[in-house]
Amino acid sequence: MQDKTRNPMDKITIQNRFVFAAVMKEPKNSLPFLQRLFPNLDIREIRYIEAEKTTETTLEAKGVRFDVYLKDQEDRAFTLEMQVVNTGDLPLRSRYYGSVMDIDIMKRGMLYEELPPTYVVFICPFDLFGLGLHRYSFQYKCMENDTIELNDRTTKIFLNTKSRKNDVPNELRAFLDYIDGVYEENKDDYVDQLDEAVRIAKMDANQRRVIMTYEEELRYEVRHAAKAAAEKAAKAAAKAAAKAAASEARKVALLEGLEEGRAEGRAEERINTEREKKRADAAEELLKAYQEKYGAL
Repeated sequence: MQDKTRNPMDKITIQNRFVFAAVMKEPKNSLPFLQRLFPNLDIREIRYIEAEKTTETTLEAKGVRFDVYLKDQEDRAFTLEMQVVNTGDLPLRSRYYGSVMDIDIMKRGMLYEELPPTYVVFICPFDLFGLGLHRYSFQYKCMENDTIELNDRTTKIFLNTKSRKNDVPNELRAFLDYIDGVYEENKDDYVDQLDEAVRIAKMDANQRRVIMTYEEELRYEVRHAAKAAAEKAAKAAAKAAAKAAASEARKVALLEGLEEGRAEGRAEERINTEREKKRADAAEELLKAYQEKYGAL
């Protein structure tokens, strides 16, 4: 029997987008994550950070609300997105997010060479590409020769918290395991710090209503995504069944055509045989009449 006295906030984790934003908007929480995710970038400081940053390019264009938008000491720009539901459009969304980041950065009079590196990061409790990796990182390369990089300074990263491979450093693995709810197995001081920040964020009275409203929206989004996936699967199954039926019909028609062709061939063969027999009989009658009139040859 369900315990109705249990506080619904107890089930809320850092996967809640508003909790994630409330926690990661603090440089002391977001900086260690960036350092774990990008150990080669030497990120030492966050000079700009904004949670729930809303950006609109034009009145007609679709606006974007970044979960957490940051810039480091080199003016490199990052957006961190908590994505709980596989909506089926994340690669395309990452494309648009990157372009909106460029528009937000590029001011009148700036040269293209002044565009800094940008990083779009989606944190997902599911495996978007199905290969079991913790991390999928993308940059543009030449299709004809993959040793040639475009060097447009853009990177898209999709993190999979469900992976159990040993394919990332332990520090990053601890963070991803925590996001996935696996807290005790691989925790460290930073994970403890995040967990405390989540507890504090959930205690904020101003955040509680927003958090619970988002949970309702998320449940709707999950149902909608599941329905869309089911409809897509049904359409794919119907298409496959129709294709199989059409293929079988073509086979049947081909077999029937072959059989019909054989029947027509046999009929034509009988006609030709009868025609030749009549010719032979006629020739024999002529020979017999000639022999009766003029004698044997």
